[in-house]
Amino acid sequence: MTAGPTIVLLPGLDGTGRMFAPFIDQRPAGWQTQVVTYPRDPQLGYAELLPMVLDALPSDRPYILLGESFSGPLAVQAATRQLPGLRGVVLCATFATSPTPWYFRWWSSLFDPSRLAWMMRAEVLASRWLGFCTAELHALVKETEPDVCLKVLSARVKETLHVDVRDELQRVGVPMLYLGARWDLVVPPRCRRRIQRVRPDIAVATVSASHRLLQTRPDA
Repeated sequence: MTAGPTIVLLPGLDGTGRMFAPFIDQRPAGWQTQVVTYPRDPQLGYAELLPMVLDALPSDRPYILLGESFSGPLAVQAATRQLPGLRGVVLCATFATSPTPWYFRWWSSLFDPSRLAWMMRAEVLASRWLGFCTAELHALVKETEPDVCLKVLSARVKETLHVDVRDELQRVGVPMLYLGARWDLVVPPRCRRRIQRVRPDIAVATVSASHRLLQTRPDA
Protein backbone atom coordinates (compact mmCIF):
# COMPACT_ATOMS: atom_id res chain seq x y z
CA MET A 1 0.00 0.00 0.00
CA THR A 2 1.34 3.42 -0.99
CA ALA A 3 1.32 5.85 1.88
CA GLY A 4 -0.52 9.10 1.34
CA PRO A 5 0.70 12.48 2.51
CA THR A 6 0.37 13.46 6.14
CA ILE A 7 -2.68 15.57 7.00
CA VAL A 8 -1.66 18.32 9.40
CA LEU A 9 -4.72 19.33 11.41
CA LEU A 10 -5.09 22.84 12.84
CA PRO A 11 -7.83 22.82 15.49
CA GLY A 12 -10.97 24.85 16.00
CA LEU A 13 -11.64 27.37 18.73
CA ASP A 14 -10.81 25.07 21.65
CA GLY A 15 -7.26 24.58 20.37
CA THR A 16 -6.89 21.16 21.98
CA GLY A 17 -7.11 19.08 18.82
CA ARG A 18 -9.06 16.44 20.72
CA MET A 19 -12.14 17.04 18.60
CA PHE A 20 -10.32 15.52 15.61
CA ALA A 21 -10.61 12.01 17.09
CA PRO A 22 -13.59 10.90 14.93
CA PHE A 23 -11.89 12.14 11.75
CA ILE A 24 -8.59 10.48 12.62
CA ASP A 25 -10.41 7.19 13.21
CA GLN A 26 -11.94 7.43 9.72
CA ARG A 27 -8.88 8.69 7.82
CA PRO A 28 -8.00 6.94 4.55
CA ALA A 29 -5.87 3.83 4.86
CA GLY A 30 -2.18 4.66 4.59
CA TRP A 31 -2.64 8.31 5.49
CA GLN A 32 -1.06 9.76 8.60
CA THR A 33 -2.29 12.67 10.69
CA GLN A 34 -0.50 15.23 12.81
CA VAL A 35 -2.51 17.38 15.20
CA VAL A 36 -1.25 20.84 16.12
CA THR A 37 -2.41 22.19 19.49
CA TYR A 38 -2.40 25.72 20.88
CA PRO A 39 -1.34 26.88 24.36
CA ARG A 40 -4.04 27.95 26.81
CA ASP A 41 -2.97 31.57 26.75
CA PRO A 42 -5.46 34.38 26.03
CA GLN A 43 -2.60 36.62 24.89
CA LEU A 44 -1.92 34.43 21.85
CA GLY A 45 -3.83 35.70 18.85
CA TYR A 46 -3.40 34.85 15.19
CA ALA A 47 -0.09 36.75 14.96
CA GLU A 48 1.38 34.83 17.89
CA LEU A 49 0.01 31.42 16.89
CA LEU A 50 1.30 31.55 13.30
CA PRO A 51 4.99 30.97 14.22
CA MET A 52 3.92 28.00 16.34
CA VAL A 53 2.03 26.54 13.40
CA LEU A 54 5.01 27.03 11.08
CA ASP A 55 7.36 25.38 13.58
CA ALA A 56 5.06 22.35 13.82
CA LEU A 57 4.88 21.66 10.08
CA PRO A 58 6.80 18.62 8.77
CA SER A 59 10.09 19.28 7.01
CA ASP A 60 10.82 15.72 5.88
CA ARG A 61 7.66 14.61 4.08
CA PRO A 62 4.76 15.87 1.96
CA TYR A 63 1.63 17.02 3.74
CA ILE A 64 -1.77 18.63 3.35
CA LEU A 65 -2.65 21.45 5.72
CA LEU A 66 -6.20 21.49 7.08
CA GLY A 67 -7.48 24.50 9.00
CA GLU A 68 -10.73 23.96 10.85
CA SER A 69 -12.99 26.90 11.77
CA PHE A 70 -10.88 29.32 13.87
CA SER A 71 -7.69 27.98 12.25
CA GLY A 72 -8.65 28.64 8.64
CA PRO A 73 -6.87 32.02 8.60
CA LEU A 74 -3.77 30.40 10.09
CA ALA A 75 -3.75 27.75 7.36
CA VAL A 76 -4.01 30.46 4.71
CA GLN A 77 -1.21 32.54 6.22
CA ALA A 78 1.06 29.52 6.62
CA ALA A 79 0.45 28.45 3.02
CA THR A 80 1.88 31.72 1.69
CA ARG A 81 5.33 30.78 3.01
CA GLN A 82 7.86 28.77 1.04
CA LEU A 83 6.93 25.36 2.43
CA PRO A 84 8.57 22.62 0.35
CA GLY A 85 6.41 19.79 1.67
CA LEU A 86 3.04 21.51 1.30
CA ARG A 87 0.86 19.80 -1.33
CA GLY A 88 -2.54 21.37 -0.65
CA VAL A 89 -4.75 23.29 1.76
CA VAL A 90 -8.17 22.30 3.07
CA LEU A 91 -10.31 25.06 4.58
CA CYS A 92 -12.94 23.37 6.72
CA ALA A 93 -16.05 25.28 7.85
CA THR A 94 -14.00 28.43 8.08
CA PHE A 95 -13.51 31.97 6.83
CA ALA A 96 -11.01 34.47 5.42
CA THR A 97 -12.76 37.48 6.95
CA SER A 98 -14.88 37.76 10.06
CA PRO A 99 -17.87 35.40 10.01
CA THR A 100 -19.74 37.97 12.12
CA PRO A 101 -21.73 40.80 10.46
CA TRP A 102 -20.02 44.18 10.78
CA TYR A 103 -22.82 45.61 12.90
CA PHE A 104 -22.16 43.01 15.61
CA ARG A 105 -18.45 43.74 15.94
CA TRP A 106 -18.96 46.38 18.62
CA TRP A 107 -20.16 43.44 20.74
CA SER A 108 -16.57 42.31 21.28
CA SER A 109 -16.00 44.98 23.94
CA LEU A 110 -19.11 43.86 25.81
CA PHE A 111 -18.70 40.13 25.45
CA ASP A 112 -18.99 38.09 28.63
CA PRO A 113 -16.70 35.02 28.42
CA SER A 114 -19.04 33.06 30.70
CA ARG A 115 -21.56 32.95 27.85
CA LEU A 116 -19.23 30.86 25.73
CA ALA A 117 -19.92 27.64 27.63
CA TRP A 118 -23.64 28.15 27.01
CA MET A 119 -23.02 28.96 23.34
CA MET A 120 -20.93 25.83 22.82
CA ARG A 121 -23.58 23.65 24.42
CA ALA A 122 -26.27 25.38 22.35
CA GLU A 123 -24.36 24.60 19.16
CA VAL A 124 -24.17 20.92 20.13
CA LEU A 125 -27.88 20.89 20.99
CA ALA A 126 -28.68 22.45 17.61
CA SER A 127 -26.60 19.75 15.93
CA ARG A 128 -28.56 17.12 17.83
CA TRP A 129 -31.86 18.72 16.79
CA LEU A 130 -30.70 18.63 13.16
CA GLY A 131 -29.82 14.96 13.58
CA PHE A 132 -26.03 15.34 13.37
CA CYS A 133 -24.95 15.08 17.00
CA THR A 134 -23.87 11.55 17.77
CA ALA A 135 -23.43 10.14 21.25
CA GLU A 136 -19.70 10.08 20.52
CA LEU A 137 -19.65 13.81 19.73
CA HIS A 138 -21.62 14.69 22.85
CA ALA A 139 -19.22 12.65 24.99
CA LEU A 140 -16.21 14.20 23.25
CA VAL A 141 -17.45 17.73 23.89
CA LYS A 142 -18.05 16.95 27.57
CA GLU A 143 -14.62 15.35 27.81
CA THR A 144 -12.93 18.38 26.22
CA GLU A 145 -14.70 21.07 28.29
CA PRO A 146 -12.43 20.78 31.38
CA ASP A 147 -9.39 21.48 29.18
CA VAL A 148 -10.91 24.63 27.69
CA CYS A 149 -10.36 28.02 29.32
CA LEU A 150 -13.24 30.44 28.73
CA LYS A 151 -10.91 33.45 28.74
CA VAL A 152 -8.89 31.85 25.96
CA LEU A 153 -12.03 31.07 23.97
CA SER A 154 -13.25 34.63 24.42
CA ALA A 155 -9.93 36.05 23.21
CA ARG A 156 -10.03 33.82 20.13
CA VAL A 157 -13.61 34.79 19.34
CA LYS A 158 -12.54 38.43 19.45
CA GLU A 159 -9.66 37.63 17.07
CA THR A 160 -12.13 36.33 14.50
CA LEU A 161 -14.10 39.58 14.58
CA HIS A 162 -11.35 41.52 12.83
CA VAL A 163 -9.43 38.93 10.84
CA ASP A 164 -8.88 39.44 7.10
CA VAL A 165 -6.53 37.16 5.16
CA ARG A 166 -7.87 37.80 1.66
CA ASP A 167 -4.54 39.22 0.48
CA GLU A 168 -2.75 36.11 1.72
CA LEU A 169 -5.42 33.91 0.16
CA GLN A 170 -4.55 35.34 -3.25
CA ARG A 171 -0.94 34.26 -2.82
CA VAL A 172 -1.51 30.61 -1.91
CA GLY A 173 0.24 28.60 -4.62
CA VAL A 174 -1.04 25.07 -3.96
CA PRO A 175 -4.43 23.48 -4.71
CA MET A 176 -7.15 24.37 -2.22
CA LEU A 177 -10.41 22.77 -1.14
CA TYR A 178 -13.18 24.45 0.81
CA LEU A 179 -15.09 21.89 2.85
CA GLY A 180 -18.39 23.36 4.01
CA ALA A 181 -21.34 22.20 6.08
CA ARG A 182 -24.82 22.68 4.65
CA TRP A 183 -26.34 23.23 8.11
CA ASP A 184 -23.55 25.34 9.60
CA LEU A 185 -25.02 27.70 12.22
CA VAL A 186 -21.63 29.20 13.11
CA VAL A 187 -19.93 29.99 9.79
CA PRO A 188 -22.54 31.18 7.27
CA PRO A 189 -22.39 30.52 3.49
CA ARG A 190 -21.24 34.09 2.80
CA CYS A 191 -17.84 33.12 4.25
CA ARG A 192 -17.39 30.54 1.50
CA ARG A 193 -18.60 33.01 -1.13
CA ARG A 194 -16.06 35.61 -0.01
CA ILE A 195 -13.31 33.04 -0.37
CA GLN A 196 -14.57 32.06 -3.82
CA ARG A 197 -14.58 35.69 -4.94
CA VAL A 198 -10.89 35.92 -4.09
CA ARG A 199 -10.03 32.43 -5.37
CA PRO A 200 -12.57 31.26 -7.95
CA ASP A 201 -10.28 28.30 -8.63
CA ILE A 202 -10.82 26.79 -5.16
CA ALA A 203 -12.58 23.42 -5.17
CA VAL A 204 -15.72 23.31 -3.02
CA ALA A 205 -17.40 20.35 -1.36
CA THR A 206 -20.53 20.76 0.75
CA VAL A 207 -21.42 18.07 3.26
CA SER A 208 -24.84 17.57 4.83
CA ALA A 209 -23.66 18.28 8.35
CA SER A 210 -23.52 20.90 11.08
CA HIS A 211 -20.52 23.15 11.81
CA ARG A 212 -18.61 20.27 13.40
CA LEU A 213 -18.59 18.33 10.17
CA LEU A 214 -15.32 16.49 10.80
CA GLN A 215 -16.86 15.17 14.00
CA THR A 216 -20.39 14.42 12.76
CA ARG A 217 -19.53 13.28 9.22
CA PRO A 218 -15.92 12.08 9.35
CA ASP A 219 -16.69 9.53 6.64
CA ALA A 220 -17.92 12.11 4.10
